[in-house]
Parts: sequence; structure tokens; C-alpha cells
Amino acid sequence: MGAATAVARVRRDSKQMDFIFAAYKKAHPKEEGPDISPDAVADWAAPQTDLWNPKPISRRDRLRRLLARSLQEKYITDEQGREVRANHPIFRDVLTPEGVKRRAFYYPLFDAPGPIARQFFSWRRNHALGEVVQLNLDFDSWLDNNKFNDTLVRPDYNFNIDLDELKQPTEYLDGLEEDEVEGEDE
Repeated sequence: MGAATAVARVRRDSKQMDFIFAAYKKAHPKEEGPDISPDAVADWAAPQTDLWNPKPISRRDRLRRLLARSLQEKYITDEQGREVRANHPIFRDVLTPEGVKRRAFYYPLFDAPGPIARQFFSWRRNHALGEVVQLNLDFDSWLDNNKFNDTLVRPDYNFNIDLDELKQPTEYLDGLEEDEVEGEDE
């Protein structure tokens, strides 16, 4: 197998992170294995301000990020006993002092009208699809290029069976004997 041609997606700070990873590998040439520990790299790099010295963010921006995370992470139990996300985002472009920024506006799940709910469910579905597309690309690339010439069975991306299974009870009804449980082999 030839060396893969790397065409990395450019994300914020990715070049700087690549530089830090390369500097860590250069400083630790005897570390074995291909795996990378972000903890080890951070422990080594954080004290070195010449490698990484992030711009400070304002108290307001830090608070805005914490508030958004709090909204994202809040769950409630609905009347049927399901644990669901309490708040869902839609995204709008907003004019800020730094220019136009894309910002999330959160709607409580049960207070969102149909058109708004359609937007946030569509956004989350597209996000999930993007993850599956990337998983499939990574899987195909691994099949074609892994240095061990190993193969794996392609993952099944139809989650309906998993969703149905997760709806099943997790405990048997009281009073049933083991031999009465459906599907048990004798």
C-alpha cells in the first residue's frame, strides 16, 4: 500500500493543532504505537506558550458558550416517560461587532411550532447523515488501505432495528419462570 495522499479539511485551529502534534512526535521519537493521546500531548504542550497561547475570550462570550452548552445538554422526561432533549436549536445569521456570525436560537421542545420543529429535526437528521457518510468513507478507505489487509463486514446503517430493540422492556415480568421466557433454548 502506498502512502495516502492527505487532503485535510481545514477547521479552525487545525493547522496549529497539527503543528503541536508534529512537535510532540519530534520531542518523543521513542514512543511506540500509532495511537495519539491528546492528554499526553496537552500535558507536554500546554506549559509551552510558544506552541499554544490562545486568545483570551471575553466574559460575555465565555458566558454565552456556557449558556448554549447548558441549553444543549438539558433533558426532560415527557408524559410518556421518555427522556428527551428539552431545547432544540435553529440557526440564523446575526450581525455582530465582528461581522456576520451564525448563531443558535433554542426553542423548548414542546413550545416549538411545526415549521420550527421541522427545521431543527431536519438539521439534526442532516447532522446524523453527515456522520454516517463520513463513517462510510472512513470504513471504505480503511478496507482499501489498512496495512494488515484485514476485512470487516460493512456496518448496517439502518437503525430501525436498533430503535425497535431499544423500545423493548429491559426487565422480565415478575412471576415468569426461566423456561417460560420466549426464545429461550432448552
